[in-house]
Amino acid sequence: MDVDSYSRWYDYSRARDEMFKATDSSWAPWYVVNSNDKNRARLNLISHLLTKIRDKKRAAQEVKLPSAANRTVMWNRIIRTSNVAEKF
Repeated sequence: MDVDSYSRWYDYSRARDEMFKATDSSWAPWYVVNSNDKNRARLNLISHLLTKIRDKKRAAQEVKLPSAANRTVMWNRIIRTSNVAEKF
């Protein structure tokens, strides 16, 4: 943050509040995430967004997989990947 923007902090905050007031509606509401702790902010936002998704219960369908490709060719390939450690 530069010195000029620091001196205009209250102007920015007032403009933000006016924008929220002018554009907030029941079908497109604004939500503010406390982001002092970025990890918690991300988890809280994801949790909040998931509560807003309408989930329709659907009957499970049987899945039929096609036959596998030639396995000897597939497993003889040299694949270089970086895997994420499974900690949890």
